[in-house]
Amino acid sequence: MPAPRKYPPTTLVVGAGSTMSIQVGAPAEDTTATLLVRLKQEIVHAKSIRVDCDASSPSRPANPGDSKNCSDFGTYAEAKRWFDTYYPYYGDIARLDQDGDLVPCASLPGAPK
Repeated sequence: MPAPRKYPPTTLVVGAGSTMSIQVGAPAEDTTATLLVRLKQEIVHAKSIRVDCDASSPSRPANPGDSKNCSDFGTYAEAKRWFDTYYPYYGDIARLDQDGDLVPCASLPGAPK
């Protein structure tokens, strides 16, 4: 039986800036589904997860900083689009999600109840 392949550690950013590194060793016969189950077991307590991507990635938007407030948006849909654009890379950089439920600007028209 071949030795398990080793994968490089992957750093995940969980919630507001906390990180964890995991290393998954997968035998060659493991399927993607098996690997996903293993990963899910590692992060079962995480509320939100984003992969910290390489800064040189061409699809990574420039860091907007704390440049927006909820009053800059007319509707929840506008705020959510902005939030979803930057959240995977920078977290809640503009602090639009006050309670950490991934619903930015919950007081705007159209926000989920």
